[in-house]
Amino acid sequence: TYADRKDINRLIQPPTVIEAPNRQRRTPAPSEGSDRRGFRNEPLSDFSRRENRERFGETLQKVREQFIGHADQRNDGQTLESLNPANPAEMVGRVRIATSSDVESAIETAARFFPRWRAEGASERARFLFAAADKMRQRRWELAAWEVFEVGKSWREADADVAEAIDYLEYYGRQILHLALPRETQRLQSESNVYLYEPRGLAAIIAPWNFPLAILTGMTAAALVAGNCTLVK
Repeated sequence: TYADRKDINRLIQPPTVIEAPNRQRRTPAPSEGSDRRGFRNEPLSDFSRRENRERFGETLQKVREQFIGHADQRNDGQTLESLNPANPAEMVGRVRIATSSDVESAIETAARFFPRWRAEGASERARFLFAAADKMRQRRWELAAWEVFEVGKSWREADADVAEAIDYLEYYGRQILHLALPRETQRLQSESNVYLYEPRGLAAIIAPWNFPLAILTGMTAAALVAGNCTLVK
């Protein structure tokens, strides 16, 4: 199936890491106003290791114990049932259905808070994202386990989705530290010519289901770190 006709036995050999001699890994200097390390993708969990499989299996059991009921229980019309797509008889949980008045109230609240959030400096908004990334690292196994039940993800894909969500928080947090600085466009006598980015207002985040944490986090974090308020569906 390979177009370049590579030898199959060579392709399936175990991967090896070759370090260049006398080369030390260097971490890029943190951006001004940030004490964070340079950006690196969050490493994926290695499920070929027995201890990781056992730990994730234990986490799945703990998450399953948090399910609130059974699929044969009817709702009252005000909640939406979330069923395990791999086992439709298993109810993962219920979520309250928002009404139009709920949405209007959320918009009004976000609009009132927007001037305060907009006034926060870029470094403060970046720290907000970095703190969220740390929280996700602490609960990484739990978040991945919820995806297995609620979306039907495989273990590896669920873990990768959480890792990608962490990447968005870390990457966008660093980017705003550069993008928020005013840039001089040209120098003319007695003139100051600069351009800069400003928050726009409220953002409605409607993310797809297939990467439930990564895409949702990326869309939300980008709007928040730029100084906007978000309404998340």
